[in-house]
Amino acid sequence: MDEMAKAIEEFNKNGRHICWLDKPANELSMSLSDAAGRVQTVWIEDDKVKGIVDLLDTPNGLAAQSLLDNDCELKLGLRMLCTSNPETDEIHINRLVDVGIKAAPSEPVTESEILYFIKGMTNYGTRLVFLNGYCYWFAYILVERFKRYARCCLMYNQILGHFAASINGKIYDIDGVIDNTEGWEEWD
Repeated sequence: MDEMAKAIEEFNKNGRHICWLDKPANELSMSLSDAAGRVQTVWIEDDKVKGIVDLLDTPNGLAAQSLLDNDCELKLGLRMLCTSNPETDEIHINRLVDVGIKAAPSEPVTESEILYFIKGMTNYGTRLVFLNGYCYWFAYILVERFKRYARCCLMYNQILGHFAASINGKIYDIDGVIDNTEGWEEWD
């Protein structure tokens, strides 16, 4: 937290910065069409990063304003330049690179919400399809549906020849929760 506070202090000293809307962490290049706002200041309060952003009259700025006007929660995302020591697994923050605005779900997804979604897609025909040759696509649907609200990934069981979705550590397919977790591996 001390290194983050120093990086934020240095960031604030350098003046106002452009703020991006919903950029993936691994995308390093930015264009002006991505701009959503101008960062006035950033600070740490109660172990959370907060800031003041003036939204711009750009498509992304207007989109962010519309989300706020409709009671959607937005959070700041920070990208920092860090160095690591592979021998000690220590990570040191060198500087704050930029600030982004991210959509934030207000509550984590629950198992009952996932099962309700699955139930809504289940009938005799879909169950047969998603258990006989199209299990990958149902797992893909689950991951895409819940990836903004939970930790999700595709899973494969080589013994069963079956795909499923891992959502917050539990494995799901068209029948709901899979209790036997042996033999499941993340599918990249």
